[in-house]
Amino acid sequence: MKYRDIKQPNYRHIGKYMPRKEAKGIVTGKATFLDDFSVPHMLHARTKRSPYPHAKIVKIDTSAAEALEGVHAVITNENMPRLAVLGYPVHRKFFEDKVCQVGEPVALVAAETIDIADAAVDLIKVEYEQLPAVFRADEALQEGAPLLYERFPNNEVAPTSNRMVRGGRSRKATPIRRLRKPILWLRTRSTSTRCRSRELRKRLP
Repeated sequence: MKYRDIKQPNYRHIGKYMPRKEAKGIVTGKATFLDDFSVPHMLHARTKRSPYPHAKIVKIDTSAAEALEGVHAVITNENMPRLAVLGYPVHRKFFEDKVCQVGEPVALVAAETIDIADAAVDLIKVEYEQLPAVFRADEALQEGAPLLYERFPNNEVAPTSNRMVRGGRSRKATPIRRLRKPILWLRTRSTSTRCRSRELRKRLP
């Protein structure tokens, strides 16, 4: 049985023409974007990013950036707020002494103008120690693969390594090895697409 042979249920939204509410404003140039906002005394932020996929930060010098007129703050892993954490489950700080991907932020500059922030970012000097990297999930699960996060041995999220909180209730995290591709694919789609996918899977042989 092929997809085109499956009788499609009459959904209210799926498979129907649904014009985007913001479409008219976008095509006419009347839509307001984040860069269109401006408030008094607003600061502009820019980030210094890693050129390496996996590396340890040996030294970071922000003295020249901090001395630049118009710069109000330069934040790195050394002076970052303790509550700035990322990930689901939470497994790392916003800035750490190691980077795990190209383009990962290593420093944040807040300045009075965008040009000053860009100039300050260029003044930040970072010394890296490059580490072996992995670029595929199956490579990360191989024995002896480089460890990306010390909290997850063998690059695996163990059931007891963390509890994910949602809606006031906690759930155990799922091991990476037990996640199936269809589940990962569904989690990146909207609710309506999930519903449709479940219906289609029931009809497929």
